[in-house]
Amino acid sequence: MGDYTQLQNVFINLAVNARDAMPNGGSIAFHTELVTIDRKYISTHPSKLTSVEYVMVSVTDNGTGINGE
Repeated sequence: MGDYTQLQNVFINLAVNARDAMPNGGSIAFHTELVTIDRKYISTHPSKLTSVEYVMVSVTDNGTGINGE
């Protein structure tokens, strides 16, 4: 559950930033996975999570990265 427009903006911004970090080309990948948050995790990471399934999104690219300076 989430705001469609806000999620769309997050993914677009991630893609644009990755594109800008790959001036000579490259790739970006968005992966999704269903994960279950169990009671042990909840007890060691205080939050508003409950023991249900969530969608985890991971994003990778092979851009140049952030300048060390």
